[in-house]
Amino acid sequence: YVFIGIYTFEALIKVLSRGFCIGHFTYLRDPWNWLDVTVVVMAYITEFAELGNVSSFSSLRAIRVLKVLTVTPGVKTAVGSVVRSAKRLGDVAIIIVFCLSIFALGGMQLFMGNLRQKCVLRPPARGNETADANSTFDFEAFRNNQSNYYYLHDHVEPMLCGNSTDAGMCPEGYMCMKAGANPNYGYTSYDTFGWSFLALFRLMMLDFWENLFQLTLRSAGKSYMIFFVVTMFVVSFYLINLILAVVATACAEKNEEAIAEAKRKKEAYVKIMERLKKHSESRQIDNSNGSKGPMDLIEVPESDELKRRCSPCWYKFTDIFLKWNCCAPLAGFRKWVYFIVMDPFVDLGITICIILNVVFMAMEHYPMTEQLEQDLSLGNLVFLGVYTVEMILKIIAMDPYHYFQVGWNRFDSFVVITGLLEIFLADVEGLSVLRVFRLMRICKLGKPWSSLNLVFKIIGNALGALRSLSIPLVVIVFFFAVAGLQLFGKSYQDCVCKIAADCELPRWHMADFFHSFLIVFRILCGEWIETMWDCMEVAGPSKCITFYMMVLVIGKLVLLNLFLALLLSSFSGDNLASSEGEVNNLQIARSRISRAITRVKARTSHLLGMKSKDDDKKENTSGLNNMDADGAEDETKVELKKLDDALKITVVPTAKGEADFESPCLDDTVSEKSNEEKKKLKEAGDFSSCSTIDKVPEVEKADSNDEPDQMTPGDCCSEKCIRCCPCLNVDISQGRGKTWWNFRKICHAIVEHSYFEAFITLTILLSSGALAFEDIYMEQRTVIKIVLEYADQVFTYIFVIEMVLKWFAYGFKNYFTNAWSLLDFFIVNNFLISMTSNFLGYSAFRHIKPLRPLRILSRFEGMRVVVKALVRAVASMFKVMVAWIIFWLIFSVMGVNLFAGKFHYCFNTTAEEYFTIDEVNNKTQCFELIDPENNVTDDVLWLNPKINFDNVAMGYLALFQVATFKGWLDIMYAAADSRRVEDQPEFESNLYMHLYFVIFIVFGAFVIFILFISIVIDNFKKQKLKIRRNPFITENQKKYYNALKKRGCNKPQKLIPRPKNCVQAFIYDIVTKGSFEILMVGLIFLHMVALMVETHDMSMEAEAILYMINFIFNIIYTLECVFKLIALRKYYFHVGWNIFDFILVLISIL
Repeated sequence: YVFIGIYTFEALIKVLSRGFCIGHFTYLRDPWNWLDVTVVVMAYITEFAELGNVSSFSSLRAIRVLKVLTVTPGVKTAVGSVVRSAKRLGDVAIIIVFCLSIFALGGMQLFMGNLRQKCVLRPPARGNETADANSTFDFEAFRNNQSNYYYLHDHVEPMLCGNSTDAGMCPEGYMCMKAGANPNYGYTSYDTFGWSFLALFRLMMLDFWENLFQLTLRSAGKSYMIFFVVTMFVVSFYLINLILAVVATACAEKNEEAIAEAKRKKEAYVKIMERLKKHSESRQIDNSNGSKGPMDLIEVPESDELKRRCSPCWYKFTDIFLKWNCCAPLAGFRKWVYFIVMDPFVDLGITICIILNVVFMAMEHYPMTEQLEQDLSLGNLVFLGVYTVEMILKIIAMDPYHYFQVGWNRFDSFVVITGLLEIFLADVEGLSVLRVFRLMRICKLGKPWSSLNLVFKIIGNALGALRSLSIPLVVIVFFFAVAGLQLFGKSYQDCVCKIAADCELPRWHMADFFHSFLIVFRILCGEWIETMWDCMEVAGPSKCITFYMMVLVIGKLVLLNLFLALLLSSFSGDNLASSEGEVNNLQIARSRISRAITRVKARTSHLLGMKSKDDDKKENTSGLNNMDADGAEDETKVELKKLDDALKITVVPTAKGEADFESPCLDDTVSEKSNEEKKKLKEAGDFSSCSTIDKVPEVEKADSNDEPDQMTPGDCCSEKCIRCCPCLNVDISQGRGKTWWNFRKICHAIVEHSYFEAFITLTILLSSGALAFEDIYMEQRTVIKIVLEYADQVFTYIFVIEMVLKWFAYGFKNYFTNAWSLLDFFIVNNFLISMTSNFLGYSAFRHIKPLRPLRILSRFEGMRVVVKALVRAVASMFKVMVAWIIFWLIFSVMGVNLFAGKFHYCFNTTAEEYFTIDEVNNKTQCFELIDPENNVTDDVLWLNPKINFDNVAMGYLALFQVATFKGWLDIMYAAADSRRVEDQPEFESNLYMHLYFVIFIVFGAFVIFILFISIVIDNFKKQKLKIRRNPFITENQKKYYNALKKRGCNKPQKLIPRPKNCVQAFIYDIVTKGSFEILMVGLIFLHMVALMVETHDMSMEAEAILYMINFIFNIIYTLECVFKLIALRKYYFHVGWNIFDFILVLISIL
């Protein structure tokens, strides 16, 4: 009641101050106040209205948490992006629902009733006719008895089967028939449109889709795999990404509006401050001879005062106690300490200590000897002492104020303080969690390592950008968790026996808040269908489907995609610029070491009487060898010189008519900005650093060498080969040289001919397709085996001939300097090795045959373009991957500290169940049962899961499974059940260990995954800027695109002429009207509705009615096709949709 009173008081104050609804700025004119009104009204309804025991109304209390959105700054912009995304998603939602409906209807027509087909035990044989007449055998009861079904080992559901040739078969003594309910409590089926739509929606979200795929293929046949392939490509991979595109667009527009609004407010503020300042200055002159006016009371704040956020007393305290401007002796001591602690070699030593400390932490494992554990503990104390001394010396050298101004220093102090607290509070029970903060030392590698530091900066910037959006996401998760608890908590407790044989709550339920939160988080991770089956079983399908769909649509498809869009925007552009050009102390120390090594080599060479290469360059670089006392200035100059060389821009003349893109429709449209730039370039002497005509970019030069596509044959050998063997230099103008040249020209004409290219491409496709016939049954199919062996030889001869022809046509120099030709050369050698090994009787080289289809990449230009773009992103992705490995090391070592040796369990192999802790408490008691004296040696085992956290390597494997959401639940179950080392696990005894995996999925999986995507996208953007076009567009596609642009400037022309015959003209006017198309679309939707009505257990009368309805619609479609053929004549087949309609009509007639 207190909170309701506060909310009511807030609303009344706002209404009294702003008015209720009349006026522009009244209370109800602000949409955010609608949320407040809803919260207050729902609070009164749930508290004072008599609603009975309906849980749906009690769940309305969770709406109160949404008030956080109205009082948190910065959230309104994020929520505005969500609302705008929801508006934009309307069209996409219609497309998705329509496509899902089409595929759901297709699935219903193809697989209706198939999932009910089970392997049922054959009924007992009957005796004579008299016995049959007096028999009370009930076949329906026998068929629906679950004990008569065939079950596979460790399977709860009975095995499905089918009556088609490629469907699943039943074992001996069983027959395939429709019996019982559908799988998964009867919720997985195609019997009605609703359940078929849910199955296709599950397939779109790729949640446990392999189970649906396997059930369907076993009951219907393997040939229906094409249905799933088409559905997944169209719906899962295409339509889902449309949602991301729409959300990203809405997010970008909202950010642009917010930036424009902030800029406008800033300009207005500056103008007001300037006017006030001028007015104040004019008043000062007047007030020197007169009295002060009311405007003199206005004080214009200074910029320094505006920047200060704390009180003046705090700044006085800082100046006195934190800024050490002391006496001369102490200042000299501080300068000496500063000289030592800031030396590059000290940073190098600290970096080595960090690396050794990381190695020491990674050495922890289970089981570990006591001596090694003591050594690692001692090493931890030594490293902590080094970090403590470093922190103290830096505080003395820089004073506390300037020390804590640096972010890395604040981080170092936090690591040191938590390490000291861990030692002092080691004996206090419950504070061992401080040991986890020791792992933060791994992050100290980001200080000297620029790539890792870049990743940390990107993650920090992303989290800062997502701060406003994180609050709505947390609020939504909390809201749905509370709503799930209110809606389904009592149902789980009352009906738990429906989903659990022992009538105990399973791992996934909503009977308490934490488990409800875990279910919501699991839904956001993309695994929801299994928990929804349990929910529907205990609470009913309608409420559960509504709840889960809301969480999926609002939480996963909108908010998480908005998260993805914001992360991509925060990672792109300048944020991804590498900081490798910056010179740090570690690089300076490395430069000093390399210079010292060079000097030692030079002195050694001088003593031995040898002249080194460095002596020749010494005179030219003598200016760079003059070092200061500490040598830092010289290293900095060297590094800055390297950076300057890397950033040099070659100035070339600007060509006339040059532009970034050509638009024939916009020749007369030139912006003012471009005119100003042209004037500046003209004043600069018509030189530009952005010219792309007179100077070819390096990327384009590299790309031009990718294909040896010259008009005449190139050089056979390189210049070095010719210098070594002058006989290779042949005169091609006369004699044998001319004959040789003509032969090479013929070879060049052959390999460049389009027919030759098509023939080789066809041969590659055939050789790749032949690999599909090499299966385990090939030894039994003698004819196929012989045909494949001869075909393999033919393919090898063809590819060898092609390779030799290209040697003659392009020359060895061009052939072996081209990456795609080298790939072809490697694959041809693959053919030769495979064929030779078959002749010699070796089968070991058969495993390299799958590499043959790689030749397809070199034959299609589009594939080559994509591969080039991906290869260019490998370098950046490798740096991120190394940083990602270091980042995951934190979670891996943390997992070892938390779970090492705790996943082991004692297992009863006879009963195939775990021992309870009352029976076996730990490893010792389990080994007592394994003792041979108890005669149960073979029945009891002390086992360890294959995936565990016993060492860092296994921790990486476990984290990889968690990040990919494959097998991650078993790992999380083992962690939640863990107790102590070598103790028998207990069901959810360590429940809150789920949070470890929640944090890892958010930061270690989701953010890192987006980082990889951003690296690839940013690389494509850079390549597009370099080559002035889309990196995925080939040359032919570029020409086609330019032709379409020119064609788009022309006015569209009506391609289909109106017929002269009056009857045809009348029909033409009807079928070409927009109202006719609308009418046909409406009829199609009505037909879809009629098809949706069909069910599996439909009566004969309903089937007859639906048959007549389908017959009528087929007549309508046939008449439409006939009318269009009459009106449009041959032009009917010029439109693709008309051909599609014609084929459907023919199929329906047949």
